[in-house]
Amino acid sequence: GHVYEQLQVGVRLTFVEAVHACKRVGSQLPAPSDMEEERLLACLLGKGSGAWLRVSAQSTSPASDQRYENWAPGEPDDATSGGENAASTCVSLASNGWWDHSPQACSEYRLMTVCESA
Repeated sequence: GHVYEQLQVGVRLTFVEAVHACKRVGSQLPAPSDMEEERLLACLLGKGSGAWLRVSAQSTSPASDQRYENWAPGEPDDATSGGENAASTCVSLASNGWWDHSPQACSEYRLMTVCESA
């Protein structure tokens, strides 16, 4: 199983800030492997809060090892940039439980930060 920890309760970070914050404590952004883990994350965040995920918007490619997905209808969008750059990995768990891909929001949105360790 995974261990989840919410960093700086009440503090919202951009995607890049959240990645670095998790690295500083020896962990990484969460990547839910099933609905149970996703629900655990949602409970940790509380009602009305979203968080960044370690999920690629290019997970629909055959080379992806990502097995569980919960994309909002119409997502992922704009997942045409190649590689593991911020535009392709900037995915959030929205407060409604769906995954959202918003490349333009990577540096604009500020969300709660949850980190995952093994």
